Amino acid sequence: MSSALDYAVLGHHTGEAGDRRRKLLLFNGALPSMDPRFYAGLVDLQPMPDGEGKPGPALALLHFDPTRRLLAAIQPANDQAGGFTDHYVFLPANALAEAANQWQRWLTFLPEASQDVNMTLPQLLPPDFKPLEIDTRAENLKRILKELPAEGFDHALTLLGALMQDRQLVIPRFPPDLKRRLGLISGIQALIPGPLAGCLTFATHAPAKIQHRPQLSFADDVPDASAQVYDWAEPTVMPEALDHPYIEALRTLWTGDVSALAAEIQGLAALGQIQAGTGELGAALQQIAEGFWVNRQLRTPTDDVSTAAILRVLDSAAPPSDEMRFQYIRKLLRNALSERDAAAGRRVAEELDKDVELEAVLAGVFDEMLEDQPDAVYVFIRNRLTHLGVDEGWIPRLQTAARLSLEVAIEEGDVGTLAGWLELIAHEPKTYQLRDTLREGILLAKERAYADADLGIHLILIAARRVPEIVDALYEDERLISALESNVRIALQTASAESLERLIDDKAEYFLLALYHGIQVSDEILVTLASAKRLWSLYEADERVNLPAVYRPPAVARLLATEASHQLTDDAVDFLFDNIILCDDRVMIAEAAQCFADREWLFPRISGALERDAVPFDKALSIMNTLSGIKSATPQDVLDTYFSLLDYYQWEPAAQRMMEALARLLAKHPDAQLSYRHLWKLFDSCLDLEIEGATRVSMTQLLLQYGAEEDLAAVVDGLARICRQILWNKTLGASLNAWWRAYTHSLSLAQLQRLERELAPLRGMEAQKHILYSVLAMRRWLHSQSPLEFADSINTTNSILEHITDAFDAAHIHEIDTYTIRREVDEVSQGLSSEQRHILANNLRNLAHRITQMAEKRSKPSLIRGEDSIERQLQHGEANPHGSIDMMKWIAGYLDGAHPPSDD
Repeated sequence: MSSALDYAVLGHHTGEAGDRRRKLLLFNGALPSMDPRFYAGLVDLQPMPDGEGKPGPALALLHFDPTRRLLAAIQPANDQAGGFTDHYVFLPANALAEAANQWQRWLTFLPEASQDVNMTLPQLLPPDFKPLEIDTRAENLKRILKELPAEGFDHALTLLGALMQDRQLVIPRFPPDLKRRLGLISGIQALIPGPLAGCLTFATHAPAKIQHRPQLSFADDVPDASAQVYDWAEPTVMPEALDHPYIEALRTLWTGDVSALAAEIQGLAALGQIQAGTGELGAALQQIAEGFWVNRQLRTPTDDVSTAAILRVLDSAAPPSDEMRFQYIRKLLRNALSERDAAAGRRVAEELDKDVELEAVLAGVFDEMLEDQPDAVYVFIRNRLTHLGVDEGWIPRLQTAARLSLEVAIEEGDVGTLAGWLELIAHEPKTYQLRDTLREGILLAKERAYADADLGIHLILIAARRVPEIVDALYEDERLISALESNVRIALQTASAESLERLIDDKAEYFLLALYHGIQVSDEILVTLASAKRLWSLYEADERVNLPAVYRPPAVARLLATEASHQLTDDAVDFLFDNIILCDDRVMIAEAAQCFADREWLFPRISGALERDAVPFDKALSIMNTLSGIKSATPQDVLDTYFSLLDYYQWEPAAQRMMEALARLLAKHPDAQLSYRHLWKLFDSCLDLEIEGATRVSMTQLLLQYGAEEDLAAVVDGLARICRQILWNKTLGASLNAWWRAYTHSLSLAQLQRLERELAPLRGMEAQKHILYSVLAMRRWLHSQSPLEFADSINTTNSILEHITDAFDAAHIHEIDTYTIRREVDEVSQGLSSEQRHILANNLRNLAHRITQMAEKRSKPSLIRGEDSIERQLQHGEANPHGSIDMMKWIAGYLDGAHPPSDD
């Protein structure tokens, strides 16, 4: 378990004379002193004022002694308004954070203390800082580059370079934001690999008094003359700060990609193991830079690396890994051999004594044997690689042995030996890196093939498999082609349908070689029905063809069905398309269908192809799903094909999944133009099979098309037919009624009245009639008024009725004087003509009559429902209105939001 940290907490208080003093509030561990003045003498922290002058926390990390660091923090006191506490924590040098912003999170774990001395002595455990991940390093780098000017990377290097020097770096006029200041420090640390980042000491707010000055601090006043200044308000690049090997290494690694740079810096940590504080930061980074440059030069064969540089890295505190170490030793060997370097020779000799495998790799006996017995060397190295694994050190000798062995076979061996060597090298693993050797051997062996047809075609086949870039050169060698067997020669010299057909019964390799070559060099009709059948028989046989993938039947068939489809005869196109559609290669089906769709060949063929071969439903559905994903295939074409296939399958129940697929596609493309016959067939079939989703889609499409009809009688006929068929399904009925509401709402008053006449004699459509009558009622009521005019009319009517009831429904209405009433009426109406008085009289009489009728038709109280119950139910939409008065109450409740939410 980690031992607890030593710490002290000081509180600020005001003395009798009004001066601010510190007192010890809390402590733990073996402190160097119990006197508060001791700590204030180390670093006299003051709160960092924000932009409004409000004091806030500050943080400093300082060297205390070779093994410890002092973390000093001033924070607002929890129990004292405007008060602060100082925290001094002694940390092991090897337990520091690699990013300063980690401290801000850890500060929350510092012990809290009241203004009275607390003797409970709580322990403070060391922080558990995790090494930086690449992503976190990248985020810190992005943060600092965002803070800095446009040429931010040069400024970031300036800050790092200045910190690697002995002088202090001060940044004045930086915003007083603790998080931003720690973020800037973390960004600089992100440029430093591994634990070396912990070497950087800092203060987020320059202390008034400090014994051990931090390497980086933020100050509001002018620092002393010995410090370097990076004025945040006027930032400039310091050229002298950029003169360091590590800075140059970072420049080399910088490509503009922050994540890539973070990964590279992460890898540099392996080049240095110096812990924080055990040496100067500049010296430690110089050692890392030297390892970086040596590694980089070793990876570039043309660069020269001095023996002294190699030895310094090998003998450093962080020697290279085993893989890199071998490169160092190999370079030392080169230096020892080419430059007669004695120091390099001595070191290689020492390494050979310690490493038996290295001794075997560097032995020179094989170089001597290459002159006399290259084939023996080849066999020996090949066996060694086969049994012990590939070792890059053996590959050059293997290549040399292969080249020399081929030269001997070409000059002195028989055709069988030469062909055997070529085949052997052609079949070797790619890791042996013999491709160039094989290419040179084939070109050298051409002259032997001028007199041997078998060797000539053998060279072409090997080249096609392993070095296809020289195949055209072989085809252009007239002497080589002229020596081939006649059918092959003619097919390669003159690509045509006739010459290709002559190879139908020959070796599969010859036929495929000539077919692929013909496609490449000719743009004429090349593939007849006979050739297409031969190609497909090879595809179905799935025999081993000793050719690379591009020559094999699947690849050539795919090529003919896509890019080279114009090189087939019409019957060959039909044959190839039918067979591809029926094969199990979904990728080939999709590619072929895409190409045929682009050339408008697909949909004239697809239905016939599937119907001719009586493809099972599942297979046909799989093919149609593939076709549906083709971008150039119009939804209309795909839908028409679905309907054509379903007609072919006679809409049998077994085709249910195809109907569902058709419905899904139709739901995505409701604007498709389809016949009523097909839609009714889909609707009836899905309804019979009780496929509710597909039934709803087909019903919706039928309603959409009926909704566009001008003949309202046809609309009613279609609606009635649907209603009769979906009586059993409430969900479909609800969907139908929802459409009917929207449809009737879109019609004019004249169209609604005609619909009423069409719908009147029909039975079983009460719900649709109710919807229609409701729309008509609302139209007649609202008439042609706008919403505002309607509201004004209601308001006026309410005002008139209110005045009448207030005047004549009073308690003493039976005591009125009729002579007075007549006199008042005469005075009000004296401005009216006799005709206007007559009209007013009729309107008053009719209004009184209508009010009487409305009152008679309203819902009346009973033994079960009182007046208050009726009113509440109408207001809340719980009862249906039975008359105009009920309707006014019902609508008023709806307008006020008293009705429950509607599912419609």
